[in-house]
Amino acid sequence: MLQAVTRRLERAIHELHSLDPRDVSARLTLLLLVLYGPGYWDLSVPTVMLAAAGMTIPPLARQPYFWGALTLIQAVGVIPRVYVIDNHKVLMVYWCLALSLSMKSRALLAHHSRLLIGWCFLFAAYWKAVTPGFVDGSFLHFTMLTDTRFTGFAQIVAGIDAGVLDENRSALRSTVSGDVASARLLDSRFAGPLALSMTLWTLVSEVLIAVTFLLSKWIRLARNLRHVVLAQFVCFTYPVATVVGFGWLLTIMGYAQTGRMEGRSRIVFLGLFLAMQLFLVPWERLVLGK
Repeated sequence: MLQAVTRRLERAIHELHSLDPRDVSARLTLLLLVLYGPGYWDLSVPTVMLAAAGMTIPPLARQPYFWGALTLIQAVGVIPRVYVIDNHKVLMVYWCLALSLSMKSRALLAHHSRLLIGWCFLFAAYWKAVTPGFVDGSFLHFTMLTDTRFTGFAQIVAGIDAGVLDENRSALRSTVSGDVASARLLDSRFAGPLALSMTLWTLVSEVLIAVTFLLSKWIRLARNLRHVVLAQFVCFTYPVATVVGFGWLLTIMGYAQTGRMEGRSRIVFLGLFLAMQLFLVPWERLVLGK
């Protein structure tokens, strides 16, 4: 019995290793666009229609013109909203373009994926490093106290009561609407030091990801470490800030840039892709009973 299960598991792992990264990346990206795509109707309607067509007719998703059409739709909708739309929705435009340019070559897809990850994190780290409000921890401190995506982490780890978070969000809405000139946010004694620690970890992680991915072609150590630093970033970032769409995009690009001899890394990125849905579980209710 155990031997049969082991053989089936080995067969499944072998099949995962033999899958073409272009096919897997395309399918996962289509799922991403359907579930976590643009939140505006003029973008969502054509995007979901095309993505559904690509999921129903697999050969269609291997055509450069198909991804070119998706790129055009995303760009037309995202560019006018570039200052208000989520950052990863902008990255999706570049990723669709990368797929369009890479469907004829596995090596080219891996190359584009590494460049997108490396430059994305380089610019992200630069912006954070030159922004005093981020470096001193105040940005993440404020976000922890007000952003609904940090609710579980704020309650379980920072020890902030749900009622306090609701009051903070109400105060923020009143300030933004102009009902009050200023508001004092309620806090916990752990939130400030925790936010500063998270800030330092984020900066170090993003620099490491940028360096390892951009230099992986020339430096062996960077090539060997790049999957580890990206995987740990995903593991520790998205349970805290539950932006699953961004996490999925990073794991798809991470998977796409793996080489033929990096089967274990492929399985890790696929596992993270699947496990990320667990980050949406309301753990604060299960753990704290609230």
